[in-house]
Amino acid sequence: MNWLQRNVTVEPVLFFYMLGSFMQYLALQQLLIEKVCFQEINDTVICANLSAYTDENKIVQTRTSYWLIVLNLALTVPSVLSTLVIGAWTDKVGRRVAMVLPSFGAALNGVCLILSTIYLELSIGIMVLGSVLLGLLGAYATVLAAVFSYLGDITKERTRTRRFGFLEAMTFAGSFVGLLTCGLIIDNLGYVAVFIVYISCNAVVVLYVLLWLIESSSYVASQGSYTTPKATNDALRSGETEPSGTDEVVPKLEEERRWSCKRSCVQLCQLQSIGKSFLTVGRQRPNKQRVQLLLLLCCLFTFQLVGTGENDTTVLYLKKAPLSFTSSQISYYSGCKSGLQSLMLLTAMPLLHLCGVHDCFIALGALCFRMSGYVVFGLARTLWQVFTVAFLLSPSGMPAATTRSMMSKIVVPSEQGSLFALTAALETITGVLASLIFNALYPATLDIMGGGLVFIIMAACLILPALLLIVIWRIQKLTIAYVEYTEEFLVDDPVNIGPGQLRLSETDC
Repeated sequence: MNWLQRNVTVEPVLFFYMLGSFMQYLALQQLLIEKVCFQEINDTVICANLSAYTDENKIVQTRTSYWLIVLNLALTVPSVLSTLVIGAWTDKVGRRVAMVLPSFGAALNGVCLILSTIYLELSIGIMVLGSVLLGLLGAYATVLAAVFSYLGDITKERTRTRRFGFLEAMTFAGSFVGLLTCGLIIDNLGYVAVFIVYISCNAVVVLYVLLWLIESSSYVASQGSYTTPKATNDALRSGETEPSGTDEVVPKLEEERRWSCKRSCVQLCQLQSIGKSFLTVGRQRPNKQRVQLLLLLCCLFTFQLVGTGENDTTVLYLKKAPLSFTSSQISYYSGCKSGLQSLMLLTAMPLLHLCGVHDCFIALGALCFRMSGYVVFGLARTLWQVFTVAFLLSPSGMPAATTRSMMSKIVVPSEQGSLFALTAALETITGVLASLIFNALYPATLDIMGGGLVFIIMAACLILPALLLIVIWRIQKLTIAYVEYTEEFLVDDPVNIGPGQLRLSETDC
């Protein structure tokens, strides 16, 4: 049981949350197309075969893109603020609460979507309300910050990239199952059934966190217990004054103390929580680690920008002529792509890591495949060409996983929550920017390359993080060489420092 609780921790949380979220998002996009057609065109014959009516199809596509922007804004604005506050708050009260809150928001969102499905004449505003409620309770960004912070608390540095890869794989595994079955459920049972499954998945998350998951070290440390005796002895033996987050943490459930609800709520409302996330990234660190942290944030920004743009435009692109995919075909493609991405994270990434391949080069190789996949997708005109893209995009989950791992290794354990809160909030903001950019760009370029130009632009955007990863690798290589050189001349007496003998602290940046 102890082995199982150490090795199966937050992975099911992310799996079930993403399973429900991907089913919900894919169904929402298609439901939105039907509602827009019903309210704008109000002709059941045209709406039943929309791709055959060019002018009406263009109107519906344009209006759907507009409402997608509104829905993304309604979700993002509240979720950014709540994630920054809740993420830093988890450094004091534990990670589990941040995994539960978004699931309650998802349940409320699911109820709004069910009402919107049953009553097509209802304003799309009820769908917007559901997105706002979901955002206020944290949404995906808060879950992401909580699970990666938890894993940063309990893993060793040498295994962190592999464990982060496994956790990242849960996103794609959840989407694989969700997207593969979503179209079938829509075609056979309708949208209401999808949203019921969405609510059920979040109920599973709540039960799993409350009944199985042990609180991570960050909270236990604040209550007087941090690691097992073995981990503490190992830390002291290595000369550390405090146990660090680089040892496996197995917090004892009986040593956890109940935290005051009133005190925790007061801490949640403190505005300092927002500032702590920015201070974590901006504070001075040795060996140019602050520069690396900022560059890694830029990489994550670009990954999310392109990823959200892809998600927002793929369904629209596949449903229009000449491809004219059905709901089932869209689910098969999306599920196949997600399944392959999950498989690569679970197999290829650990293998590359065991072979000693640097994290930067793992990400660079994956980016090359991802760029080529977008180019082929933009030029695809047949079904088999589209499914070829799924294989080219299979390594596309590796860059984000390796980037998060490198960032986690830079900060100390007490900063994990603040760091991942900021990165999750940044990714959420980027998602809005991506929706504004690509949902405006797609209808504007609808007549160019059959709408495929937008994917060529996405491929071009990925050149920037590829260059930044090369810069990061170069900084790390030079820093290692510099540290090895200066350690040969490092002296303990600050007065008698000869020429060429520098303190490592002078390399702070």
